[in-house]
Parts: sequence; C-alpha cells; structure tokens
Amino acid sequence: MQIVLQPRGVFLPVAALALGAIAVLAFAPFGLFPLMPLTLAALFYLAENQRPQRAFLLGWLFGVAEFAFGVYWIYISIHLIGGADLWLAIGMLVLLVSAMGVFSASVLWAAAYLAPARGWLRYLVALPALWALIEWVRSWILSGFPWLSAGYSQTDSPLAGFGPIAGVFGIGWTVALTAGLLALIAVPARGRAVSQQRMLALAALILVWTLGFWLRAVNWTHPAGPPFKVTLIQGNVEQSTKWNPAAFTTSLERYRKLTLAHLDSRLIVWPETAIPDWLRDIAVDYLLPLTDKVVAHGGELVLGVPVYRARGDAAYNAVVALNGKQPQFYFKEHLVPFGEYFPGPQWFRNWLKAMGLPYTSFTAGSSSQTPLDLGGFRAAVAICYEDAFGDQLMRMLPQANLMINVSDDAWFGDSIALPQHLQIARMRALEAGRVMLRATNTGITAIIGPHGQVRKRLPIDRIGVLSGKVRPYAGATPYALSGDWPLILALMGILVGGIMAAIFRRRRQRDPIS
Repeated sequence: MQIVLQPRGVFLPVAALALGAIAVLAFAPFGLFPLMPLTLAALFYLAENQRPQRAFLLGWLFGVAEFAFGVYWIYISIHLIGGADLWLAIGMLVLLVSAMGVFSASVLWAAAYLAPARGWLRYLVALPALWALIEWVRSWILSGFPWLSAGYSQTDSPLAGFGPIAGVFGIGWTVALTAGLLALIAVPARGRAVSQQRMLALAALILVWTLGFWLRAVNWTHPAGPPFKVTLIQGNVEQSTKWNPAAFTTSLERYRKLTLAHLDSRLIVWPETAIPDWLRDIAVDYLLPLTDKVVAHGGELVLGVPVYRARGDAAYNAVVALNGKQPQFYFKEHLVPFGEYFPGPQWFRNWLKAMGLPYTSFTAGSSSQTPLDLGGFRAAVAICYEDAFGDQLMRMLPQANLMINVSDDAWFGDSIALPQHLQIARMRALEAGRVMLRATNTGITAIIGPHGQVRKRLPIDRIGVLSGKVRPYAGATPYALSGDWPLILALMGILVGGIMAAIFRRRRQRDPIS
C-alpha cells in the first residue's frame, strides 16, 4: 500500500516560509543553483488542490521569506548608511517584502483557478508560464524590482545556456518548467498511466538540461579587434565620508595616484560618483590635467560624476568619457525611487525645495542614448542597478562592442547585495555576448567574459586596481536582437492554450456524452 502525503493545517504555511528562505541559497554568494527548481517544485506541490485564497497565502509567504532573507540589506542602506530612523527603515523593508510576496502569490492563485489538480496542464503549462510572466511584470511595474528573479540563480548551471536566446526570464521559465517536471516525477501516485507520465517527465527534464548544457558552448558573438589593456579602479571610499568636504581632497588624490600608476592602459574606469562634486567645479583644476596625461599615453578615462545643466535646471547621475576631445556623457536613465528622485507630483517636490527639506532629485536621462564612442570600439553604459534591467542595455546592441557598469555598492555594506549585484552583471554579459567591465567603489570590481564568467575580480572593502586584457565583440545574440517580447508573447500564447484546454476539459466533465 502506497501512502500519499497530503500536508495540511499549520504545516503548509510554515513549509512555504521555509522554502522561500531556502530559495535564497540558490543565488550568490551561496550559488546552490539546484535549490531554485527544487524549492519551486515543493511550493507547487504544496499548493496543489488548494482553494485560490489558500494558494495565494502560500505563495505570499514563500515570497515574503525569500525577499526578507534575500534583500535584508535594504535595511543597511536606509538605516545604517542612510541614517534614517530605525522605524522608517524597518517599515520600508516590511512594505517592500510584503509587496514582493504578492507576485509569487498571484502565480499560485491564478494556477488554482486554471489548473488546480495534478497533471501536465498545471505543472508544465500554467505554473511555468505564470511564474516567468509575473517575474517579467515585476521587472517594470512601479519602476520595477527584478532582484531575485529565478533566472539569476542559474548563472553557473546548464540552464544559463538559454540566456543568450531568451534572457533571464527565459531561464526563469526553464527553472519553473524544471520544477513542474520534478513535481510530476516525485509526487506519489499509482497506476500505469502515472508511470508513463513519470518517464515522459524524466525524459523531458533530461532534454531541457542537456540542451542548456549544449547551448552554453555556443559562441553567439565573435571578437572584433585585438585585445587591449583596461584598468578598473576601486577607491574604497567609505560612504560616511565620501560626501564630507574634509575627505574630498584625499579621495581625489587617491584616484589620481592610482590612475597615474596605470597609464599603459587603453581604458581606465572609475566607479559611480567617484568624484563627489559637480563636474563643472572640478574639471579645470583636476580632471583636465589628469586627462591630458592619460591621453598622452594613448588612453581614455571613463568615470562617474554628477553633472548639472543650467539649461532646464537639471542634475544628472552621469558617466563622462574623456579623451582630450569633446566629452561624451551617459546620464542615468533608470533612477532609484526615493533615492535619486521623489516619485510625487511636481508641486510637492517644489514645496520640499522651497521649505529647504532634504530630498534627492536627479533628472532621468533619455531612453535614446547611444553607446560611448571610445575610439575603435563602443561601450554600452549602465549606472548602479541599471544593469538589472536587461532590456535597457540591449537597446545599445549590437552597436556596442563591450559593456561598462559603474556602481557604488557601499550603500549596502559588506552584505550579500554585493555578490548578488555581480551575478546580475554576469547575466547581462551572458545575454549580450559581450565583455562587462564593472567598476565599483567598495566592491565587487570585476572583469566578466562574454559567457558570463568572472575572469578577474577584486576583494570587497579594499583599495585596489584591477587590470586585464579584453577584446571588443561584434555580432548579436538572439536575445540582444529581439529582447523579451518573443518570450512574453509565447508564454501568453501558452497560457491562452492552457485556458482553452481547461475549459474544454471542464465541459467534457459536465457533459461526458457529448
């Protein structure tokens, strides 16, 4: 006699919370990537044959635990570094975590209506498609927060091979599909039909992972020039002193000395806001003499610095490229809500300014910005967490030959946010088939290859210089050419087909004679 486990009562919510917490271990810095499909498989099974409200609760608890353990570092940013009151930091973290739980909850709620019972419609159609779609929605709704999308956990797994074809959400779909296949294989049941179903699910599972492994070896892009030396500078300026006028001279001198020691580099990159002052106030006495020395040795300097434009009274979080000619700029397009701009009406922002109350208000850069022309190659640029929005970087391809991300992750201390952010940058390199140069203030500064592999990196919280040889790349991956829309449309089509199949089956159950 075979016993079928059907957990009920208090065990269900506790199990959902535990699974969400365990899922965090699939991401950097832990890197236990099999845990992502395993925890999803268990979650999908827990919600089987549950009422929609109950399924929603289980999904919400899973998401709450995953984000509570996965993005706790927001508390560090707001309270320990930003100096906000403890109650405000905890309140904002609780609000964010609660909101993130709604996304995974929505998946299980919708699946409870579409396909509540065990079978291919639930595990191979509804849940995988819904999971990938809801992660895509999470990446753009209300400015977007794509952190901890399932695909990021697979940068070192065979499933990463699907990245250049369908991006991080395509990988996320294969993760959820794997979870569905595992559920069909592992759920106890009896009968010949069930045995055949298990064999087919096992064969499909092997096929998906084998295909991903094979795709990892495909070179979608190719070198477009000889290798050249790059130098990435990690100034390690503490956030508590970075904007302090007393430490300003020390910070500038540190970057100057580290730059002059590596004038043999073709490209030198400083982090986000490496210069904590307006470009107009530091250009003549500091930057121009330094740039002249870099250019005299055949190099170019790319750095992060705030830029103010009197025309339009606009302030930008910017990257500037200096090569002795006309400066080139990239203005950050995807600003951080409440961190770099106040998401409220203009009259309220004007009132805050008139009252002298503190708030940050950068202006967003245009969505039509082009790659920086660095003489012989072009670079797509992302500032800070902009690299979490793959569609934004892909707009600069295939024109761009490499990618640059400058960041200041000192806002998150020595937390798991830093390796998580590096993992996101790795995914962008993988999707684009381009080298990614990542220069950060306190870490993790790294050179990432076109398959998403970390070639070289610096330790966290150390003053350091990372130099290496890289090559520009040409060509385009399928994902760089098409973006997310082919996947999204395909998943919507799968869902529509699943809904029609569910309706047809229910009609047959009501009227078996017809």
